[in-house]
Amino acid sequence: MINALIIDDEIDGAEVLQFLIEQNCLNVNVLGMAHSVNSAVNSIRTLKPDVVFMDIEMPTGTGFDVLKATQDINYEVIFITAYEHYAIKAFKTNAIDYLLKPVIIDELINAIKKAEKQIGLAGKLNYSNQIDSLVLNNIIRNKKIAVPSQEGVLWIDIQDIIRFEAESNYTHVFIRNRKRIMIAKTLKSFEDQLQNTNFCRVHSAHLINLDEVERYIKGDGGNVILKDESSIPISRSHKMELLSKLNMYL
Repeated sequence: MINALIIDDEIDGAEVLQFLIEQNCLNVNVLGMAHSVNSAVNSIRTLKPDVVFMDIEMPTGTGFDVLKATQDINYEVIFITAYEHYAIKAFKTNAIDYLLKPVIIDELINAIKKAEKQIGLAGKLNYSNQIDSLVLNNIIRNKKIAVPSQEGVLWIDIQDIIRFEAESNYTHVFIRNRKRIMIAKTLKSFEDQLQNTNFCRVHSAHLINLDEVERYIKGDGGNVILKDESSIPISRSHKMELLSKLNMYL
């Protein structure tokens, strides 16, 4: 059983989260709630939770102030906030996850699973791995994907992504009306996260948005021509899956 504490200045929001946890995460015991920085610090020191569901912006300070004041106490953090722009700062604190309001149940359950695993580990994940978690494990909310940029995090509508192309352990992301972005992650990682979307792996090096397909050219494996006029080879092993998804029959 995981003992949890909810920190949110909005009482209604905290109660909704508690209800979602109680209904969907039976292995989590909510010890209590706190609605300000001071009460949060006192509750953490008194209750010593395993995991804290942490809001960021509060009238009396921020969730980061709470973390700083309780850095001598061992607990895991799942940020739950209405603001996207704190993501990088949040993961620098080794947070387990970063969920946007309104909370999606599946994301909440996955965050709890991460917490369970982390509580059983001796050390915390490093910053690089946490960024990977942000980029890949949170394909995210409102049909967006987050990718790191020089300024912080770039949030891209999935529908604006034309295709992904592998290059060794890196992946190029081709975005409509933008230059391509290179990310230090494998194509397989993106494929796994996009399983329930309109993307299809068509080759060892290519993952495409099916909405961008303009025509299919027959061949051993064949090729697809996308709306941006790029020609993508189709491997024989992926041909039938692609044709099935495109509802095409030879």
